[in-house]
Amino acid sequence: MKNSKKLVSMLLVVVMMMSMSAIVLAKSQTENPITRAVGAPTSEAPYYPFTHNWSGTENYTYSDYYFKGGGEFNAYADGPFEVDFYYKDGTYVDTIVARYENGVYEALAYTYGFNYYYVVLDNKSSSDAKNATYEVK
Repeated sequence: MKNSKKLVSMLLVVVMMMSMSAIVLAKSQTENPITRAVGAPTSEAPYYPFTHNWSGTENYTYSDYYFKGGGEFNAYADGPFEVDFYYKDGTYVDTIVARYENGVYEALAYTYGFNYYYVVLDNKSSSDAKNATYEVK
């Protein structure tokens, strides 16, 4: 009984922390909450090519879906960012640091050799991500 109470308490703390993180990590400049993915995706993108806007992200966001490998993943934003790649099972693969080209930061990757993967977009700017999108082809 004592261990189960500890477990329930620990789970409540984790849930509370995750809830607070979701609000803190995804607020916009105007302090209005923006819903962002704060955990690994559980379903595949419904169509390809798939495009998503991640503008307004303060710290990081997971991709909304996992994706089929064998194509391209391209992300863009006005400020610096990194893209962490993970296999569908959560195994870390690699990180790409966006480079500044022609007035925009971009991270471009070919996903050949991947079965399924998802990404975490890590905003390195001192403000919310602006004009931030990614596309999967």
